Amino acid sequence: IPQAKGLPKVSVIIATKNEENAIENTLKAIMHSDYPKNKLEIIVVDSSSDNTAKIAKRYANKVIVKTKASKAVALNFGVKAAKGEVLYFLDGDSLVERATIRSLVSGLSSAYPVSTGMLLINKTNTIGLRLGRLQNIFLFFLIPTWLSRFAKTNFVAGRNYAIYKSELLKLGGFQDVVSEDINLSVRLYKSKKMSYYFPRAVIHEG
Repeated sequence: IPQAKGLPKVSVIIATKNEENAIENTLKAIMHSDYPKNKLEIIVVDSSSDNTAKIAKRYANKVIVKTKASKAVALNFGVKAAKGEVLYFLDGDSLVERATIRSLVSGLSSAYPVSTGMLLINKTNTIGLRLGRLQNIFLFFLIPTWLSRFAKTNFVAGRNYAIYKSELLKLGGFQDVVSEDINLSVRLYKSKKMSYYFPRAVIHEG
């Protein structure tokens, strides 16, 4: 397993839109992670019409309000403001486990400038639960496992991934398209930048 040397400063970047019911738990989970607090920076870029930004200001190091920004544009504002050597991306309703950030950072190296983890969807209704489990199996276990084994890389799934800031900037940041994560995955692959997959680096949603 590729290992990062030491523990670099990590900027957690979250682009939010009307997440007032979820953002507090998301930020609390980050703060309760086992990554050293003095090496962790939380940046929220908000384009909400609700109280998301107000709540985020209680916990985040930086809250940037951009009311008309697309997700890709919002993420680029976060990247520009970030002081960390490593960028870690989450959604506004993502709950990290204690070891998730440390696990993903440990996978970064010159050979693997990106590392991705697992998403578990927690639905309260039966149909949603079944669909969530199927999505977990195919998108966040079978496909990444296959890619890691045969292609020696993985795709970026929008959240729960870490990347060196310098590598993202070399690619020109995020492009303003609907599926900015798939777009980034393609550009990483074309640039021969490999992604390491950690199925035990888990976040929860739903």
